[in-house]
Amino acid sequence: MKKLTVLLIVCLAVITTSYADENKQNDDYRAKVTEHHKFFQAGVGEWKLEQKMWMDPTKEPMIATGTSICKSILDGRATTVHVETTSAMGTFKGFGVFTWNGKDKKYECSWVDVYSHYGLDSMEGTHDSKTNVTTWTSKMIDPMTGTEMDVSMIEKYPNEDTMVSEFYVHINGSTIKTMENTYTRIKKSADKADSAASATVEITPEPEPAEAPEKK
Repeated sequence: MKKLTVLLIVCLAVITTSYADENKQNDDYRAKVTEHHKFFQAGVGEWKLEQKMWMDPTKEPMIATGTSICKSILDGRATTVHVETTSAMGTFKGFGVFTWNGKDKKYECSWVDVYSHYGLDSMEGTHDSKTNVTTWTSKMIDPMTGTEMDVSMIEKYPNEDTMVSEFYVHINGSTIKTMENTYTRIKKSADKADSAASATVEITPEPEPAEAPEKK
């Protein structure tokens, strides 16, 4: 059995290497970076996060503040998001990976955070270019009851430096808003320097010297 396993591993390695050698000139064996992958690049950077959470939709939301850091990985084939906030409940930390599924033609996300009692959460997304709205859907296990629920996240982009995410739970035909995140891009000092360098500088000409009076 061990010999068979080793033989299979060797065969797979030979096939993979052979395929890579045949296509190394045009990189056909690699996933192509498409416009859908580039869609996530607009979010790369550091963001200030203001969060509202409703434990009870009839009451005022709990407020949390923090940061969200988005990075491009794998030469633009995916992006990672690391979120950290502070609220009355303490410190929250979460981490997600976003990419494009070229086979099923949809956006995908895997997410884990300090409240992930059941491991990774997965979401599938679509983007409407006409309204510039991204809709994510998933199923979530309620950690309090253990029951499965349909959930959705709606992302809107008022401008290139602002993003708003709204989270909803769908139960028994009712849609309940549970959270709203507002992200504001944090400008880096380099960005400020670039802006200053590109600013128009007006130079006031020096006054011409007065002519000396003629001698009589």
